[in-house]
This record gives sequence, structure tokens and C-alpha cells, in this order.
Amino acid sequence: MRSNILKKKKKFIEIKSQVVRIQNFDKKILVELSNKEKILCKKLFLAANTIGNTKIIFESDKGVQKTSFLDDCPYLIYGVTNNRVLNKFLSKSYSVIAPKLNNFFISLYNTNKINLSFLLFYFTGYKFNFLKKFNSKFLPFVKFIQIWDKKTKIQGFLERDMSYLVKDKKKDDNHHLDILNLFKIYTVKITQTKFGEGFHYHNLKIKKNNKWYIFDNYMKKYFNKRVFCLDSSSEEEINPGPFTITQMAIAYKKLGQHLK
Repeated sequence: MRSNILKKKKKFIEIKSQVVRIQNFDKKILVELSNKEKILCKKLFLAANTIGNTKIIFESDKGVQKTSFLDDCPYLIYGVTNNRVLNKFLSKSYSVIAPKLNNFFISLYNTNKINLSFLLFYFTGYKFNFLKKFNSKFLPFVKFIQIWDKKTKIQGFLERDMSYLVKDKKKDDNHHLDILNLFKIYTVKITQTKFGEGFHYHNLKIKKNNKWYIFDNYMKKYFNKRVFCLDSSSEEEINPGPFTITQMAIAYKKLGQHLK
């Protein structure tokens, strides 16, 4: 895929500047760049990520009231386990062997090389400076574990001043405890990644004239089907766990479809 992208890249002029504003102009798209230059193009492909796309839309359309998007905010489990399956696979999807628990992804982090003092600080909140010379290989059963599933996604709203409001979450049903019990993980501490500090922003929606639009539908309606999104802003749902390579493949497919 990389070689194919590089071949197609040679056919285009590379401009090292950011898109600030886009406008319809005589059946084309007028693009204003951060270096004050303006470009007129037949088609425009955006890959500015969810926050970047929001900034462009706010600058381009004063009628947009706000936007919303989802952030994938996994649970971080500080736990103890001697489970052979988890010790064998540092990062593995278990959606196949645990279908009753819904589709989820579990990431296990090897703590063997972490300073023992830091490791105990994460677990207890207290510093043990006299243990700085030791690494955590003496505690192989201590693990950092991340759990991702559909319920770890949190919705937030971005206002025109780029401040955000997080939608109130429903009371947690402790569904992740079923996953921990499945793999025989004794939990010492559980936290959840804060909204805005997650991993995969996606499902961007635009509010205009008191009506919500999926990002792709908004682009089609207000930019004459000439602006296309290549990043996860246009993905209404993504699978738990790493998504970057999948999004690259989706972007490559979209480019092929619209450049024919």
C-alpha cells in the first residue's frame, strides 16, 4: 500500500501548509491555506483528524452551531494475574473466544522493565525511592491492562470557541469485571481514560440550523459532493483496539474511488 501511495503522490504537487477555510466557488472548491495562499480545486480530500476538521468547518461555515464526536477511552486496570494466556500474548483480541462478552480488545503491557519504584507508585500512590535501582522483573505477575469495547466510547461536544462538553455517561454496569473474571485477573485499581485523552476520535457530527448531520452527509449537502473525508471523522463506528492500519486502508480505497 505504501508503494502505491508513493507512486500516486508523484502525480501531485505537495504544498506544506494547512487548510484554514474552504468555500464553494463556481462548481469548484476554493481552499484558503495558513500561508495566505488560495487554491482552486475540483475535489478536496480532508485528513485533518476530527479536531482539525471541526476547526475547518467552524471557519468555513458560520451557520454551524457545534460538533460532536466519540472518543475511545479504555479502562486501565492495575492488576495481578498468573494467567498463561495473558502472559503469552502481550496484546491480543479475544472477541472470538469470548463472544458472550461482546466484541472487545484487551491490551496487556509488559512491566518487566519498569522501575519498581514507579510501578508501586502507580498501584499505591506512594513513592518507594529506595527501590529505584530495581526493575519490575521481580514481580512478573503484576500487569497493566487496557480494556476496550463499545461501552468505553464517550461522546463529547465541541463549541465554536473549541471548548468541549462531555455527555453524561450512563451508570457503569461493571461489564468489564466479567472480562477480568474470565482471565482470572485480581484487580488492585481501575481507572478510565479521560475524554479528550483517548485514542481514536471518530463519528464526527455537525449541527447546523438545529439539525445534526453525519460528517459525510454534511459535506455532500453543503459542498456539492466535492469534499471528501479520509480520516476516522467519517467512521460512525470503529472496532475496539488498534485502528490506524484499518483507517489507512479505508482512506486508500476512498482515494481510488473518487480519483477515477
